[in-house]
Amino acid sequence: MTVRRCEERDIARGDVAVVKDAHGRFMAHLVVATGPVRTATFRGREDIGRLQLLGRVTAIRRSPAVFPLPTIARPLVWLFHWLAMRMRQGRTSRSAVRYLRELRSSKLTLALRRKLMAPVDVRLLHFRDLDALLAFAGQYLAVPSEFLKHQLLRRWPSNGVAAGAFSRSERMCGFAYLDQYTQEGLDLDGFWIRSLFVAPVARRMGIGRRIVQCLCAHAAKQGIARVWADIDSRNEGSVSLFRQEGFEPSSPQLVAKVQQEWWKKGSSISWTVLERSIADQGRQN
Repeated sequence: MTVRRCEERDIARGDVAVVKDAHGRFMAHLVVATGPVRTATFRGREDIGRLQLLGRVTAIRRSPAVFPLPTIARPLVWLFHWLAMRMRQGRTSRSAVRYLRELRSSKLTLALRRKLMAPVDVRLLHFRDLDALLAFAGQYLAVPSEFLKHQLLRRWPSNGVAAGAFSRSERMCGFAYLDQYTQEGLDLDGFWIRSLFVAPVARRMGIGRRIVQCLCAHAAKQGIARVWADIDSRNEGSVSLFRQEGFEPSSPQLVAKVQQEWWKKGSSISWTVLERSIADQGRQN
């Protein structure tokens, strides 16, 4: 834990402060009021008696990670405290839990998440990234781990490729790959961008767009003239991302064929099919 000495005027509700109580005990608790400073545990038990302010906690260390607590985090810390209090008192519902989950990818937390994760590196995956890929897939992807392992170690080095996003701590926070469907028995020609997913904590940072750009750049270097993407039509954010990267709607005939091929696999999802010419990008590069 990193503590910075400060005066009471530098403390605000939502900070974590180190204080000494009347019994000489030292505590690092949440500031719930000022003038005078009042503190409480995260779940709401207020500290009794007169408190001596010693400093403000600026970072919490949980080896090997360090979690900074800048002043811009005050509203977020206070919100977590408020939700924890309501949950403890039994006055919350599923909506509160859902809101807490959505908070991970909201604009409200964007500045703090950038500070914690930046810089984020987007690059092509290497066989040394296998453990990171399997950990990410186990948490977020419906793609079987054995399939990804085979692709990364055997297929992608010679045909196709995968790209990943890695936070400052080298934890994978985004993924997609470029490959052919024919190897899986689907009657669909060409190279397709598939399984694009960005972890909630890393959203709104342009990571998905950078992953798509990385794969398209690789396609240009490999002389691939055109790439496709099939996207769950309910995923409006992903559809919008691909459209912003120059992908256009495919023909109705191809859309119908994609739908039919997935129906054969037992999928009932309605697909949006987009495509993009890579030739112009190749000439620009």
